[in-house]
Amino acid sequence: MDTASVSYECTPDPGGWVETWDGGALRATYGTVLRLAHQPLALGTSYVLTVTAGQTAYGQAIEPFAFEFRTYADRVYLPLVQR
Repeated sequence: MDTASVSYECTPDPGGWVETWDGGALRATYGTVLRLAHQPLALGTSYVLTVTAGQTAYGQAIEPFAFEFRTYADRVYLPLVQR
């Protein structure tokens, strides 16, 4: 994906988001795995994370998508794979 093109939002928003992409310096412009770190999420809370915009490395727009998750532990890992 074009790393500069990705937009997302979370409801409710815990704030403090930090983005990192895989691949190091070679992936500064195009990455395949986006990791979002954030302030601690509230336990037992439902969140909706929505990817609102983005483009592939070939300039194709991705369809916005959303998913809901609920926290039951102090760390949450949600793998997203674009194929």
